[in-house]
Amino acid sequence: MSPTAALAGLTIGLLIGLTGMGGGSLITPLLLWLGLPLPSAVGTDMVIVAFTKLVAVWQHRRQKNIVGPLLRYLLAGGLPGVVGGTLFLTRWGYRPELKHFFLVALGCALMGAALLSFLFLFRPPQTAPRGRGDLHSIGWAAAGAAIGLVVGVTSIGAATLLSPFLLLFSPLLPREMVGTDIAFSLVLSLTASTLHLAAGTVDGRMALNILLGSAIGVYIGSRLTLHVPQRSLRALLSGVVFLVGMHWVVRS
Repeated sequence: MSPTAALAGLTIGLLIGLTGMGGGSLITPLLLWLGLPLPSAVGTDMVIVAFTKLVAVWQHRRQKNIVGPLLRYLLAGGLPGVVGGTLFLTRWGYRPELKHFFLVALGCALMGAALLSFLFLFRPPQTAPRGRGDLHSIGWAAAGAAIGLVVGVTSIGAATLLSPFLLLFSPLLPREMVGTDIAFSLVLSLTASTLHLAAGTVDGRMALNILLGSAIGVYIGSRLTLHVPQRSLRALLSGVVFLVGMHWVVRS
């Protein structure tokens, strides 16, 4: 067991438990720092994210928070997008001449996710649906495809990228947004994980160490949520993720 990886997983789990922010923005930079090449860092991250989403999706399904029609539209574009992004990364991610491109893409995705998370803090409360109407399948499939491609190449969480679209354009209740968002993220993560496992770009020992640490951290963080100002902490964490992304862009 790697104490460094387990401790890092504990820290990430603590932040997730306290703020609800996804680990996709945190785990890949951590794995790069621990010395994994980018394809292995993304693949290992995908496996970790898939495991952490399973329980959440099961609970949201029990509570009927997942809107099936919208999820199908998103996956119609998201699955080809994530497959294309993952295959591109696993085939070309080790090539030295393309390392600059992948690291810049990762940095830009991190900065974008951080900005979206920060702006999401100031979203207006919504307690009632805006009217179901048409869900505009082509538009949601296009959004799913774009998000899937970014997720496949960088592992940045689909939930972080999809949330603003759901808030601005969907007629869903907040609980339905969360449930559908997490279900979409789980399917993309499972698909990408399968492809990475087939390509041999998953570090199983590292994934296990981080999962063990993060499980404990999520439990502790969830218990501390009543005693920590979550809004301020989320804003601070968004700033940290933005700086990490900027670091990879400048370094590249």
